[in-house]
Amino acid sequence: MAQPVLYLAPHPHSFQNAKVLVTLKYGRSELGQVDVRGPAAGDAHSHLATSRLPALEADSNRCLQGAAAVSHYLAPGRMKGSSAKDSALVQQWINLADSEIVQPACAWVFPELGLMKHNKKAVERAQLDLKKILRLLDDHLKLRTYLVGEGVTLADIAVSCSLLLPYKHVFEPHFRKPYVNVNRWFLTCVNQPEFVQALGEVTLCERIVPGAGQQGQQDMVAPEPEPAPTPEEPAVKKTPAQLKKEALKREKMEKFLQKQDKLKEQQQRQPE
Repeated sequence: MAQPVLYLAPHPHSFQNAKVLVTLKYGRSELGQVDVRGPAAGDAHSHLATSRLPALEADSNRCLQGAAAVSHYLAPGRMKGSSAKDSALVQQWINLADSEIVQPACAWVFPELGLMKHNKKAVERAQLDLKKILRLLDDHLKLRTYLVGEGVTLADIAVSCSLLLPYKHVFEPHFRKPYVNVNRWFLTCVNQPEFVQALGEVTLCERIVPGAGQQGQQDMVAPEPEPAPTPEEPAVKKTPAQLKKEALKREKMEKFLQKQDKLKEQQQRQPE
């Protein structure tokens, strides 16, 4: 069988990339070698929609798209839940991460990284939403080391990776101080060898530094280095085409957040 190929999403701060890369470290012993390719490889594979990345070509007949499907395929059985009940609980936490955490996390963090325009009302709403989630998690983790069962599962990977950028860039000490159990659990997760191999060392935010994430980030995918200017050709300002590309990227991110917002509203309107 051909070696599986994992295509990553183009965004260097992708929550979804983090989830599949961590899961891959846990499942590599069962899967063998997996060829991990950055976003540049997507040009030669136009059949993989950017909005559905990361994606995994398991073989010539199977292509899984989206972090949830790819992570489920990559994870060893023990990480999906040891019983039918635990499997349902794992899926419940994965759904919560996607529908309740990612959107407010993006709304707060991305403006600080210079990826979106700052909207004071959106940030304040995101902070309230995240506080609600952190309270829920803190209560759940009071007597637990992990979200489900006695070891790391896909639930821990999904939720911790969704909180990764907030913990790194906006959860200042005074903000995270009330959530002792969540902080303990998060540090336990990101210091697991598999997390460290996939994400590197995670340093918690000490103070919010606007635009700090734009330089030297090594979150999930290292950007390709720009060619150094020759002595006869000094560095120049960004071209209109480059500025247009950056504007399109910001526009796509704003549309993504709007879509997440609508999804959240629809879920809230559904009867329990």
